[in-house]
Amino acid sequence: MEKSKYLQNKLESKTLSKDELSELYSRLNKPIADFEILDQGDITIEKDDLMIKLSYSPVPADLHFEKVKEVLDFPKDKQRLVELMRLSSKEFRSLDSFILQNKDLQLDITSLLPEGVRVFFRSLPNESKREKDPKPSGLFDPTINVVVVRNNLATPLDIIVLMHEIGHANDEVTPKILDFPRPKGPDDKVFLTQEQMEIRLKSERNAWAFAIKKIKPFLSDLGITTEDLDMFAHNFALHIYSEEINKMLSGKPYIEV
Repeated sequence: MEKSKYLQNKLESKTLSKDELSELYSRLNKPIADFEILDQGDITIEKDDLMIKLSYSPVPADLHFEKVKEVLDFPKDKQRLVELMRLSSKEFRSLDSFILQNKDLQLDITSLLPEGVRVFFRSLPNESKREKDPKPSGLFDPTINVVVVRNNLATPLDIIVLMHEIGHANDEVTPKILDFPRPKGPDDKVFLTQEQMEIRLKSERNAWAFAIKKIKPFLSDLGITTEDLDMFAHNFALHIYSEEINKMLSGKPYIEV
């Protein structure tokens, strides 16, 4: 299948080697400060010219359960949220406020959320878990208006992932993905049109453009460079979607990334 002009111009071709990616993760995953996430609370972190203010509270009690089978009795929206939390809702907290401030600018990240969108983040990941699986993990689900970040917002990468998912929440293209065909069973194969492939890529590019624009004034305070951020966004994250689209252009079925 011949690529459309948009795909020709926007698909990412350059990727990172395993060593380059490992080195990039080591820079982006360096904790900004040591802090403990309790059931609820307020945290203020001051590091040189950077100040971070974080407020959080427990997830709603009706998301808690003792046995996995209890989740089957939850309403569909709560089932979906617990699924996004990987059946570990007790490890998550509700993000009430998150503010970055340096000598030039203050950014109230939670004020960027569209009305009705909630953010939940994981309170735990210890260093051993982060070393075993350093990859960022976040998601915006427009069906339930929820952003989930599966890390504890302690590193520059966690904050970048949060900003990226908030970018999805503000993006007009992202909800169009809900109209994509879905497999009806485990053996069912789904194929996208080029227009749908463009929507998938635009959604990711728009969310990254939002995140990069908002976080750039704080990069030096967070101890990372513009090059690090661009490499992660373009040569890693967007390259993953570009690879999937190239596979679909060669006739492979759609697999949601």
